[in-house]
Amino acid sequence: MLIVAVRGVVYSALDVKPTPQWFARQMQIHQLGAYAAHSVQLDDADRALLERLLPLDEWRRRYSCYGLNPLLYGAPAMNRALFDANVDAYTDLWLRLVMRDPATLMQHQLCLTSLIWRVTQPIDGYLAAAGGGIWEGGTDLGLASSSVLPGLHDLLASWLVWLERPEVIWLVWRPATYLYLTLFCVAVFCIRHRSWHTAALAMPTIAQSLVLAMLIVSQSFRYQYPVYLTALVAVGLLFAPVSSSAAEPLPDTVEAYAHMPVPSPSS
Repeated sequence: MLIVAVRGVVYSALDVKPTPQWFARQMQIHQLGAYAAHSVQLDDADRALLERLLPLDEWRRRYSCYGLNPLLYGAPAMNRALFDANVDAYTDLWLRLVMRDPATLMQHQLCLTSLIWRVTQPIDGYLAAAGGGIWEGGTDLGLASSSVLPGLHDLLASWLVWLERPEVIWLVWRPATYLYLTLFCVAVFCIRHRSWHTAALAMPTIAQSLVLAMLIVSQSFRYQYPVYLTALVAVGLLFAPVSSSAAEPLPDTVEAYAHMPVPSPSS
């Protein structure tokens, strides 16, 4: 009922426009770019359909497995109106290429999701992090920064720039560092407490990473922000005290209790 009320009443009252097909299918367009750039199994009909959106040379020049922005938002602009008008045809093309050449899609996704699982930054990759320093925006709204400690501004800005260097960016910004840190902390906690049930503490991080692997469109640390936060909290698991009962866990089944020796009355 809430969904119907919001989408049917509130959207109409606020004149909310529906999401364009080209925007809703960004991942599909990005994957079509992988086939246009690398697949050797395109036939003449496939090429003709792709070239209605962009010349094939432009597909190849602008395609990057790490992000779709150059492909979708570069100049000259992709013919988005044509895609929206023929979305079924491009969906069929995408399905045919996936069935015909799954290796190209797998290679594309492995590269695109490197943000999630790779600690070091690829030589030809990138990561949208702090943007080369301390961001100061809002001037167009009449806002101005007012630091409590202005003397630290240049020091912190230079520190942020240094941390974005490719050889050290994994220390702070690469999300995979925090993913593996969380898994390590949870594993240590499970071993120390002799309880595999507590492995569920890693599920939010794992679920976040799996969902992002299916939805990621570019390399931005903010996509994995929940993993950063979880990792910082998970460090506390390394110092959680072990109760005395954890050393000798109780039997998990009724049958185990049935075979336990019964103490004598004298004891």
